[in-house]
Amino acid sequence: MRIAIIPSLTGLLVMATISACSSSDDGGGSDLSEFNPGATTTPGVPGAPAPGAPAAPPADPNAAPAAPGGVTPAGTEGQGTPPLAAPGAPAPAPGGAAAPAAPAPTDPAAPVDPAAPVPGTPVPGGFFTSGVWTGPVTTSVRNVGSTVTPQSFADHVEGTPFCASGNVALEPAYENDAGLNFTLSQAAGAAAPTAVVPTGNGIAVTFSRSTGAALRVELSGADGSWCHEFDEVQGQAFVPYAEFTTTCWDSYVPGQAYNKEPVTVLSFEVPGRAVQDLAYDFCVAGFADAAGIEQAPAIPEGFIAQQLSGTLSENAGRAIVTGADGNKYVVSNNAWALNLPQGVQVINYVNNSFTIMQQSAGGQGDQVLTFPYVSIGRNGAEGGNFSQTTTLNDNLPIQVSQIQSIPTRFAHNINQGAQGDFNATYDVWFAPSAPTAHYETALGAFLMVWTHIPNGRQPIGQVVNNNVTIEGQSFTLWAGPRGAGLQATGGDANSPVISYVANATINDYDFDLNAFIQDAVNRSAQGQLAGQQFGANLFLTDVFAGFEIWSGGQGLQLQNFSIDVQGGQ
Repeated sequence: MRIAIIPSLTGLLVMATISACSSSDDGGGSDLSEFNPGATTTPGVPGAPAPGAPAAPPADPNAAPAAPGGVTPAGTEGQGTPPLAAPGAPAPAPGGAAAPAAPAPTDPAAPVDPAAPVPGTPVPGGFFTSGVWTGPVTTSVRNVGSTVTPQSFADHVEGTPFCASGNVALEPAYENDAGLNFTLSQAAGAAAPTAVVPTGNGIAVTFSRSTGAALRVELSGADGSWCHEFDEVQGQAFVPYAEFTTTCWDSYVPGQAYNKEPVTVLSFEVPGRAVQDLAYDFCVAGFADAAGIEQAPAIPEGFIAQQLSGTLSENAGRAIVTGADGNKYVVSNNAWALNLPQGVQVINYVNNSFTIMQQSAGGQGDQVLTFPYVSIGRNGAEGGNFSQTTTLNDNLPIQVSQIQSIPTRFAHNINQGAQGDFNATYDVWFAPSAPTAHYETALGAFLMVWTHIPNGRQPIGQVVNNNVTIEGQSFTLWAGPRGAGLQATGGDANSPVISYVANATINDYDFDLNAFIQDAVNRSAQGQLAGQQFGANLFLTDVFAGFEIWSGGQGLQLQNFSIDVQGGQ
C-alpha cells in the first residue's frame, strides 16, 4: 500500500497561533514559545554566495527524460521557529556566519529620531525560539533577477509561520536559489551569532508549499554547509543529521555527511533551474533539534492547502505534487525529442492534472516529439534524496508475482476539441531486477494501454489479437521488440513492447492495471505474444499516463490521474 502524504499547501497564509517547540523528548508534547514579531529580513546580495553550496547540475542539464517505451520511427509502441537580522543588517556570509555590520553613515547636523534603533543593533521581533535555539529570520536570493517576498519581517504577525515566495531566475551553472535563513543563536541586540552544536538526532520540521519546486534544508557554519532535499511534499518531516551532506542534490554520490560540526544558520532553500525561471511559495511553521518526527510542530489548522500548481516550460521540467488521494506524483513536461528548442511546449499543472498551454513542435513524420505525463516511480532526474521521484510511498519496484492489484484512473478531454496528432496512453516500465542505479528507460519490458489512438498511427510490432476484453473494454493487442532506433538512454533493443489499444476512445477509465499485466504474463506463457517474453519474474518500476504527441495538442488535459500499487511481501 502507498503511504499517504499530507496534501498540499496554502502559500502565504496568515496562521492563527504557531509556536516554537522545545527539543524535549516527550513524544510530541512541546514547550510552546512564541514567534516574536517584526524583525527585518535582509535579502541576499545578487550574485553573492549563498549560505550553502550551489546546486549541481545533472549530467546533462538540458536532457529531457527518455522517450516513452512504445515509440519507434515506424510507429509508437514539529514546532520550532526561525531567526532574523535587524533592519540594515548584513546578509549572512558564506558558511552561515553573519557578516560584520557596516557602520551607518551619519550627518552630525541631521535631526535625531529618539525612537530610531541604534545602528547595528537588531530590533526585537521577527525572532524565533525552539528549545535553546533563538535568533532572527531573514530571506535571501542569490542571483540577479530572482525575487523574494517579504523583503523584511518587520510586519510579521506573532504566532504565525514564516513564509517566502517569489521567483528564482534561471542560471546555466545552477548558481541560483532563494529561501529563509534562521540564525540559531543570536539574542536581540547581539552583534553576531554564536555557533551551536545540535544535541538531538535530527531536524523535525513542519512545512508547506504551493508549487512543485524542490525544497532543501541546510545547516551552515564556519566548517562548511550540509543540506538535505525533502522527499516529503509537505507536512511533518524528520531529517536525521547523518542525512545532511555536502552535495545533497546527488542521489547516488551524496558527499560528506554532517557530523555535528558547529553551525550558525539553518536555511530552507529553493534551488533554481538552468533553463527555466522557477516560481516558489513555501512556509515553515516551525522546527526542532529533535529525537524524532514525533517532536515536529503540530500542523496548524489550514496550513496544508489543497493545491500545488505551476507552469513547466523547460523541456525536461518536472514538479512534485500530491493528488486528492494524498499520494505523491511527478508531473513532467517531457519534450524529449532531440533538437527541440526550449519552451516549445508549456504545461500548467494543478496537483495531479495538467493542461497543455502551448505545443508548437511537429512535422517530423513518425517521430513522437513529446510525452507530457503524470507518473510514479524513480526514473530520470531524481533530484537529491530522490526528492523528484515518488520513492517515498509508491511501493516500487515490486516483482510482478507479488502484485495484488493496481487501481488507477486516467481521464482526458480528447473528444472535446483539442487539435493535433496524439494518443492517450499508459507507459508501464519493467526491469529484470530492482534497479540500483540511474535509469532513463525500461530495462526489461514495456506495457502500454492506449485509451485513444489517432488515425494513421500504430504501436510497435504486430497485431496478435484484435478483440481482447479486459476490465470492461475491448482492445487490439500488439506485440513486438522495441527496436534500436529510439532516442533513449540504456535499455535493450530486444525488450518486448506489449500494447493494448482501445478499439474505441475511452475518455475516463477507472480500472485495475494489474489485469493487463497478468493478461500479458499468461499470454506470454502460452506463446501468444508473437515470440515476446513477459514473465512474472519482472519488476514493475514506473507507471506514466499522458499523451504521445506527433504534432498539436494545445488544450489537451490530463485530469486527476491516480494509481495505487498494492502488494508485496
